[in-house]
Amino acid sequence: HYDYVMQKLLEAKADDVWVTPLMMKKNRPASMLSVLCSTKVRSQIKDILFTHTTSIGIREYGVTKNMLNRKYFDVDTSYGKVKVKQCVLKGIMVNTKPEYNDCKQLAEQHGVSIAEVEKAVLISMS
Repeated sequence: HYDYVMQKLLEAKADDVWVTPLMMKKNRPASMLSVLCSTKVRSQIKDILFTHTTSIGIREYGVTKNMLNRKYFDVDTSYGKVKVKQCVLKGIMVNTKPEYNDCKQLAEQHGVSIAEVEKAVLISMS
């Protein structure tokens, strides 16, 4: 039921959720469900995990997140408008990336691949 639980966790404002296959003691196959969330939603996240999974215990760890500064702008393409994210480190642009959801929506709308929409973004930016 991972897709259901993951949806519930994301709706509860988890920052990210993923499943990792692993081997437990006695070579038993298992899956580890990992959740990144703020302390503000931690209690609700734990309630979802205990209610919607078979887990009887949760391990918690604090993490630190380092993020690049971001700038957003819109690019008009032949398929429509796409939001683009630029990541900046010490005043230098180090990465530019079209927003996935915008590209996906336009790809579905025009019957083309997401890669085709992303290519249109790059062409429009040059």
